[in-house]
Amino acid sequence: MAVQKWPEYSWGFYAASVIKDTLFTALFALYCCKTMDLFQKCCDKNDGNAGIADWMIYGLLNFLICAIRSEGICRVIPVCVLMCLAMRRGRRKMAVTALAVICVFAVYNMVVLPWMGIGKAPGRDMASIPFQQTARYLRDYGWDIRPEEQEVLDRVFPEVSIAEQYQEELSDPVKNYAYAFGKEEILDYIRVWAAMGIRHPDVYIQATMNNAYGYFYPFHNTRVMAAYQNYIKEGLADLDIHYVMNKETRDALTDYAELWRVFPGVSILSNPGTAGIVILVIWMLLVRKRFFREMAVLSVAALHLMVCVASPVNGFLRYAMPLMAALPVLIAWCWMRYKKTGVSLQFEQDIIY
Repeated sequence: MAVQKWPEYSWGFYAASVIKDTLFTALFALYCCKTMDLFQKCCDKNDGNAGIADWMIYGLLNFLICAIRSEGICRVIPVCVLMCLAMRRGRRKMAVTALAVICVFAVYNMVVLPWMGIGKAPGRDMASIPFQQTARYLRDYGWDIRPEEQEVLDRVFPEVSIAEQYQEELSDPVKNYAYAFGKEEILDYIRVWAAMGIRHPDVYIQATMNNAYGYFYPFHNTRVMAAYQNYIKEGLADLDIHYVMNKETRDALTDYAELWRVFPGVSILSNPGTAGIVILVIWMLLVRKRFFREMAVLSVAALHLMVCVASPVNGFLRYAMPLMAALPVLIAWCWMRYKKTGVSLQFEQDIIY
């Protein structure tokens, strides 16, 4: 079997890449479109236009988002709640859909995956922000650590000094050394983390901003990790996987993709910060017209942006790709809603009466 992993910048090449994010990118764009479709049918038209097939498809998309991404359940449930609040009709069906997704995902996560021999993702993957804050605190204010706090930190990070591992735009070197601790250690660490933050909150803010500003600054081009994973990983000796083209050709294609990332003007289109700024602008436009219902749909993009902020890499193209794929449709839909002033007036009347 021959596999060619092309650079991710070109959408055509990215769609053909053998990488887990390819499937999620297409799924996320479809999920955004279906959320908009249900909003239109349940806010502007009669509820009868949203049939059983619509709700089944939406429920399936919600489940797939949860199944493919470990934090998926933290995305879909808030969106379902906000959609229930925003809809004029179909709230009960949305609530039933959300409940069904929770039940099916629980069975999938607690029964199906263990039966298949698939373990849970490490809990440390969800703690990039606090671990990064702790590492920067130890680097800048190591002299202000109390003995009982140091004892707790030594249990969580027993192998290395995370102050020495700290990198401003990459949290992997820190969180990868976190020990697989239990409930008692988690509570002790939260207590220590909170106490340290109260003493020096500035260092926590700096640690978070340095690891996330690339998702809001269009001119940031991250270099802490390779944006194009144009390689074949080892450990697949039982499979005949090899490159189709020689190294010189692959390097030339990679250089071509890198050119677009640094070419003046065009480069901002491939930087995640551009998508982040667009989402913020759309949000402010909706607030300006008091289109609070429409924010339920925009929350799909906002939650993905929050996941990017909590990710271990600052301004990573691969993490922002799903949002960038859905952005053109989001812009068109929000602009269409923005031009419909009648929706805003109707919502204000609902509040008054």
